[in-house]
Amino acid sequence: MAEPRLACPPPAPPPVRPGLHDQPSRFLLLEREVEQEFRLQMLESLQQKVDAVAEEAHAGSPLCPQCARPMGYHDTHPVSWLARWGSLRASVSRYRCRRCKQERRPLLDLLGVEPGRSAVRWLDC
Repeated sequence: MAEPRLACPPPAPPPVRPGLHDQPSRFLLLEREVEQEFRLQMLESLQQKVDAVAEEAHAGSPLCPQCARPMGYHDTHPVSWLARWGSLRASVSRYRCRRCKQERRPLLDLLGVEPGRSAVRWLDC
């Protein structure tokens, strides 16, 4: 004897998405106000930290990633890039390997930035 089939329940309706408000929330307005008020101080502080990393990067000659020999100093150029609070600048030294012609810019490698580009990235916390 065949078992009776149970009826499938109807599919659940999709969850209701919150609607967008006409105006930003009060908290968001306060957050923007604080960011505008302290933007210059944050940019100056970040520039000081970049300068400290630059001193660290100029401390020694990097090794060639291909042949592991010390690379020779080639030149230094001023570069800039965009951060969340404005433009940052640094003098970046470039090194070359005489043997295999590889080039490196240790400061930009340490910071993970490219000159002339935006360095703004959002972190997934």
